[in-house]
Amino acid sequence: MKSETPVQTLRLPSDYAVWLAADLQAEFPGMAGFSPLNVWRMRAFYEAYAGDGQILSQAVTELASATEVAQPV
Repeated sequence: MKSETPVQTLRLPSDYAVWLAADLQAEFPGMAGFSPLNVWRMRAFYEAYAGDGQILSQAVTELASATEVAQPV
């Protein structure tokens, strides 16, 4: 059940986060974590890592190529 909100009423990004959080809470009533602050943090996380396009290998891979690493038994 999506709440209809005209775009004209969403003046600030924080308004959108509040609207989206309420919409997600209505759509998924048993799930937690859809507060306006968490929605804002999800957006910030996406913006930080979305455009990078670079997939880094694990540090142990980089280390293993330089020196011999003892593996646990």
